[in-house]
Amino acid sequence: MLFRDPTFECETFMIHGSVDEPDSMVLTTEDYAEFELGREYLVAKLLTIFAEYPIIFLGYSIQDENTRGVLASVARSAGPEMLEAIRSRMLFVRFGDGGDNPASTVAFNPDGKLLEMTCITTTDFLPFFSRD
Repeated sequence: MLFRDPTFECETFMIHGSVDEPDSMVLTTEDYAEFELGREYLVAKLLTIFAEYPIIFLGYSIQDENTRGVLASVARSAGPEMLEAIRSRMLFVRFGDGGDNPASTVAFNPDGKLLEMTCITTTDFLPFFSRD
C-alpha cells in the first residue's frame, strides 16, 4: 500500500498477500504476528481510503479474527460521522447461496461502536472484476 497510486482508482489490495509475491503472504503464526506489528499503519491508510472511496471486501469473512481486528481498529479510530460514511461505502462480498435474499446488512460492534455494512452473498465473484 505504501507505494501505490494515491488516487486509489480501481486498486486491489491483498491484505494477506499475493501468490505473485509469495514472501508477502500471511499464512503462519509468525506471519500473523508480523502482520499485527504493521497494523497501525494499515489502519491509518484504510481510514483514509474508507472515508473517500467505496470499499469491497471480496473473499474475506466478517467472522475472521484478523478481519475483525482490522475493522475494530478502524472503528475505534473513527468518529460517529466517519463510521456513518464508512457504512455507506463498505461492501462485504461472500461466497455462498444467497437464496431469496442475497443482500443483507451485517453489524459489528467492537468496543460499543456500531459498524454496519452491506453484505452480498454470491456464487460468482467474476462480475466484481468486470468494468462493464
